[in-house]
Amino acid sequence: MQGAAINAQGGYWETALCAASLNGRLGIVRYLVEKGADVNAQSGRFGTALGAASYWGKLKVVQFLLAEMVQSRMENGAEIDSLSGYLSDALEKASRNDHLDIVRFLVKNGADVNGKDGNALWVAARGGSLSVVQFLVGEGAKINAQYPDGFYSKALEMALEMALETWLGNRRNRIATFLVEKGAQRKSKVVGN
Repeated sequence: MQGAAINAQGGYWETALCAASLNGRLGIVRYLVEKGADVNAQSGRFGTALGAASYWGKLKVVQFLLAEMVQSRMENGAEIDSLSGYLSDALEKASRNDHLDIVRFLVKNGADVNGKDGNALWVAARGGSLSVVQFLVGEGAKINAQYPDGFYSKALEMALEMALETWLGNRRNRIATFLVEKGAQRKSKVVGN
């Protein structure tokens, strides 16, 4: 890459590493990392290249980037726990788009199912992903946690409200039923019921 700054930011995808990651171009991702691309760099709407790959369901890229992030931290003397924010962020992105394989991988590698205010469960319910909701609950996600979103403050409320408003209603009804079976409670009763 003559004359190009490997970590330059700009354009829609912010960095070359982020663009290659979200497109699942593992060969290009490896090349960029070998040439010095910063796997920890914050980049636009996806946060990091790991977040971009998680959002778009690119498991092989997620696996590679996580390994590179761990190695980078070990070489610089940082604690592996310092990855928790990145993992929670990536978990939220994968949960939103029904990428159960990536959700499983991230949790297996230390992502906290209740990290980042428990948003992974909330966004999985919003996105209509029953399999991800079931997995997260099975891994200990707090189904009655109050999430800092304002009106829809619980995963159950999100699933119920969104079921009424969208074509994904049937999937979200199954999510709401599952959450109630597991003990989820609404924050308030509807007046008149």
